[in-house]
Order: sequence, then structure tokens, then C-alpha cells
Amino acid sequence: MSILKKMKKIEIVIDDSMLHHLTQKFDISGFHDYTVVHDVEGQGDRGLRLCTGMEISNAYLILVVDVGKEKELAEMVQPILTEYGGICLISDVQWVKHGKEV
Repeated sequence: MSILKKMKKIEIVIDDSMLHHLTQKFDISGFHDYTVVHDVEGQGDRGLRLCTGMEISNAYLILVVDVGKEKELAEMVQPILTEYGGICLISDVQWVKHGKEV
């Protein structure tokens, strides 16, 4: 039995003001496992975002989901990206199983 499992990694950078709205959507849809990094800086088509404490900052979310679930997540994220900007990347990854799943 392999200790690796094929999964999809979703990386999202969004306006921090939309973070709670998006994670609520995830929770309602059964996507409870994610990591959030606050105060992410960068530059994109909507300009430079710096974390000076004076402006709205960006948040970085990382999720790993079973293959086939990524489209559902992308459909939740896309309207927010259209309205507020941001980025969503989806890639193939290998998850190292742990605990009882080995």
C-alpha cells in the first residue's frame, strides 16, 4: 500500500475582507480543512498591496482536496475574484498519508 495519495492543492490570495465570507462557504460545503496566512503582500492587475497596517491586506489560503473536488471550490472562489481581485491556483500534489490511513 502506498503512503502517497494523489490530491489537488488550491492556493488562493484574496482581499482579507472577503476571507470570512469565503471560509463560511467552504465550511457549509464540507471543506473544513484549510490554512490561512494573513497580511500577504504582492502586486497584480489591481496594483501593489503592502501590509502597512493602514490598508486592507490580502490573505493566503491553502487547501488540499480529493481529486474531483477542485471544480466545486473554483466555482465558489471565482465570483469573489471577479469582484475583488485575487488569484486561485490549482495543482496536482502528492499527500503523505499518516496515522491510521497508512
